[in-house]
Amino acid sequence: MTNPDFTHLLRIAEELRENPPPLIGKIEISRGEIVMMMSPSTRHGFNANRVQVQLIHQIPDELIAAAEPDITDPVHGIRRTPDVAVVDAEALKADEKALSAHAVHAVFEIVSPSNPENDHKDKVVDYAQMRIPIYVIIDPRDGTVLVHDGLSEAGHYDGLQSHRFGDTVRVGPWTLRTDGLEPYGPTVMAGYPKP
Repeated sequence: MTNPDFTHLLRIAEELRENPPPLIGKIEISRGEIVMMMSPSTRHGFNANRVQVQLIHQIPDELIAAAEPDITDPVHGIRRTPDVAVVDAEALKADEKALSAHAVHAVFEIVSPSNPENDHKDKVVDYAQMRIPIYVIIDPRDGTVLVHDGLSEAGHYDGLQSHRFGDTVRVGPWTLRTDGLEPYGPTVMAGYPKP
């Protein structure tokens, strides 16, 4: 059952997407609020592309490594747009504005220096509530990769693996080489606290 407040927030989010505020890249919904994020840096996009390309070469035909798909869970009132997600190919054929969270096998987020707690805290809770089995956080601020998995019946991740850029990381049935990922340079990090 869809929460009526969530339906109202979806309407507002769609209006904002049609006329986005300056410098806003993503518009999501979490905890009964619209969440707006700044447009990412080019290095952010480079890292997301590196992840997507690796997944494309490993996943079977019935799955797709999608860039920035909208994923919705109306029961929990959540709409997120991960940088990369492994999703059922059939779900992408539907003529819908967003994918059901049930069609998602894994999500990958590249941390932005402007709002790291969104990826490291809020999305850990949201993706677990959405019952997405694997959530990978790639943090170019300090060159770390965290893999949250082991989704519990209570709706949280029991498993956590920590890696550094340069490691080969196991993500469910796939592997992610991180030696090609790029940390943020001083220009991107200027004005933001170090992790």
